[in-house]
Amino acid sequence: MPSHERVSFYEDVIRRAQVWSSAASEPLPKNSAPLQNDTKGLSDTLTYSCEDFVKCLQTQYQLDDPSVDLPPVACILTFDEAQELAEEPKSPKNRSGFHNLGSVLKSISSYAVFSVFLSTNSNLWAIAPPIHSHPSLHKVPHPAQLHPPITELPFDLFARGLYTKLCQSNECSLSATCTVPVMACFGRTMWYSLHDQRQTSVINLAKAKLNPKKDEDEGAHLACLGIRIGLDFDASRETGRRKELQLVESHMRIVFAVPEHHEFMRTGTPSEPILAEAAAQLLNQSRSSLENLAPKVLCQAFEHGFLARGERGEMVGCLLWTLAHDKVLRGPQVGAVHFHRPISVIEFLRSLFHENHWPTILNARPVGNQEGPPLSDAFKEAYIHFSHFMDAGQHHVIKLQQVYRLLLRGAALNCRRNQPGIDF
Repeated sequence: MPSHERVSFYEDVIRRAQVWSSAASEPLPKNSAPLQNDTKGLSDTLTYSCEDFVKCLQTQYQLDDPSVDLPPVACILTFDEAQELAEEPKSPKNRSGFHNLGSVLKSISSYAVFSVFLSTNSNLWAIAPPIHSHPSLHKVPHPAQLHPPITELPFDLFARGLYTKLCQSNECSLSATCTVPVMACFGRTMWYSLHDQRQTSVINLAKAKLNPKKDEDEGAHLACLGIRIGLDFDASRETGRRKELQLVESHMRIVFAVPEHHEFMRTGTPSEPILAEAAAQLLNQSRSSLENLAPKVLCQAFEHGFLARGERGEMVGCLLWTLAHDKVLRGPQVGAVHFHRPISVIEFLRSLFHENHWPTILNARPVGNQEGPPLSDAFKEAYIHFSHFMDAGQHHVIKLQQVYRLLLRGAALNCRRNQPGIDF
């Protein structure tokens, strides 16, 4: 609860604002001057008040002492849930509260005061529009640089030391990594926190967040495929940027960064086993089979200009592997986790290739030893474990010492282009 002094302060500010607003909205008498002087008076009052406030802080905390190693900011103003200010005004001639507040704050931008707007909403065009379309800048001769939004999201915090804990508890096996307590350690911290508090089924929660409309939603299908196989949107086209923004707002896609020009966002779907399991369940629960649904959704996305065409080969390869993986596990669901499980290499190959090719593949022998065991014998106890693909951002990520990390999170790796020693 806010203190009595704070409540009184807010009430006084609101009262004064209402008095001035009422006076400004009254019709002016004929031949009278506009209220520019009143507006100028308010601006001067704000400037003088800010100057006195900063001087008080600098004196109190010795911020103006060059011998004190402190940042040159005396005060930070934070505005939480900033998207509420960015709601579209009823009249197109008016500006949103967010932009009006920005104009006010600009008048004190030369002082040691810094403003931060916090929001969990990713409507980039409302809170951080491109500079050329910002409504507050066309009247300013030399506009200040607009800071791009800072996007921060804690990730994999509960996965630190997970492998050591599994080894110490004698549970270091593929089946142990396919349990909700282990899966929830990866990705956003909300998965582990909610599971640890036993408040809800995190997989059901993930399904609800991926498909909030709970119907055959094209956006939800595209988001689920992006989580499973990774999709790159075409940032050079307006349709691609809009669809990418929609998936961030409503379907759990993550913002990595926003460039200075604010024209688009860098987004993606990093590895989150909980989301991968939820996406797999949603895709396989569709009225249409996944083999028909996935190509249809992706073809429509390319036709509408959503996706980058340069990555089609990798996308098709990942999709074929995912379809083969899910086909092996398709059937009645037993337990919370159904698709994030290891499968037999032999069953995977049977699912990936047509049955006419099974004899050739399963009876194949080592190239360097034609007397060696056939593939069906050599890999009869082997398993493969992946429920989704993740992109390797750099070449040095592909190391044998890192493979166990992929097994822990049940992820396959989509390698970089021209990756040395790897064809796919």
